[in-house]
Amino acid sequence: MINIYLTGQVAQKRRINTYVRSVLTYLMPRLQRDIEIYIKVTKDCEGGVCGLCWGERNEVKIHLSRESEGVKIPLEEMMQTLAHELVHAKQFIKGDLSPMMRKYKNIYHAKTPHSKQPWELEAYRKEKKLLQTFWL
Repeated sequence: MINIYLTGQVAQKRRINTYVRSVLTYLMPRLQRDIEIYIKVTKDCEGGVCGLCWGERNEVKIHLSRESEGVKIPLEEMMQTLAHELVHAKQFIKGDLSPMMRKYKNIYHAKTPHSKQPWELEAYRKEKKLLQTFWL
């Protein structure tokens, strides 16, 4: 069972809950255990990024920013960022992304630029399709 806890100031919380559940069910159709997904919408995220995700096999935390450089982020753009972070959630839950070593399929990427790391490539590749399929 997927347990979703959404906090912070954001419109359409019920719709976002449905979106999160749909995306995760699509990404992990055979999930047979309980997982906890904590999503916190904040004014801004650490480091000026639009979203952050960290976790382990049974629990994932996601932070989403409402603003970027003092400008409000449109809800659709926030949902694309959320889709990106949910791909990372799937990676943590399935054990593809280790929170301690940031390893992916036993290949270490300490010197690989952030945007070229395998977990980021997968998230960028899937975020728009997930948005279009489950939000728009």
